[in-house]
Amino acid sequence: MVENKTTGKMKRMRATVGLLAPKADGRRTAATEKGLARARREQATPELVRFRRLERCRLIRSSRATICIVMTTLSPGFSISPYDPVWPLDFAAEADRLAESCRDLPLRIEHIGSTAVLGLSAKPIIDILVGVPPRAAREPYVAAIRGLGYEHRGAAGIPGRNYFRRGSPRTHHIHLVSWSSALWRDHLLFRDWLRRNESAALEYAVLKRELAAMFADNRLRYSESKGPFIKATLRQAREAMGDTAGEPVEDS
Repeated sequence: MVENKTTGKMKRMRATVGLLAPKADGRRTAATEKGLARARREQATPELVRFRRLERCRLIRSSRATICIVMTTLSPGFSISPYDPVWPLDFAAEADRLAESCRDLPLRIEHIGSTAVLGLSAKPIIDILVGVPPRAAREPYVAAIRGLGYEHRGAAGIPGRNYFRRGSPRTHHIHLVSWSSALWRDHLLFRDWLRRNESAALEYAVLKRELAAMFADNRLRYSESKGPFIKATLRQAREAMGDTAGEPVEDS
């Protein structure tokens, strides 16, 4: 019996799709639903509320967190990458450069953002938090950081911050703030909460993948749409610690 060519081709396509399609994962589904529910509670954009998953992904286990690997291609210049163990090394190297450039200035340097959370997918941009004394003049720090090849963007919408970026495509961000400010505390609180809470990190990873697929050509909308999750997470972390203060936080 000769098999119909069209039928045979369809069977092979179904077999291929079967190999690529992810297995049902209760945790992934629960995390997605939880993320969308939280976004609705936090008055997320209508696009996010209407959003239905635009990508297929499979979950793999790392030593401490679950990471979501994208199965779709995003537009050039914008991507979410699986966790890369090189990121902490990149931070350490840049922290050394910063410390040397500011060797006569008091400062504290921390790795923040998604690249600082083991196992979490992220835009491959190293976010660095630089803390300075509350009343320190910022000009010497700005000059030192610009000397390392960074572009100074002023506060970039967040009072109390000096924001810098470097690389084309972008490789590093620096957030210069007072080390006694709520900005400093919240950046570290958000990072540490994700490090300690695998379920929150998984929920964040799924949300970022969804938003990246929605806003692959609009980095600003992507960042803004993460705001409800970040605010809710900070509120949860503050409640757990009995702290009610806080200011806006941005993350890659």
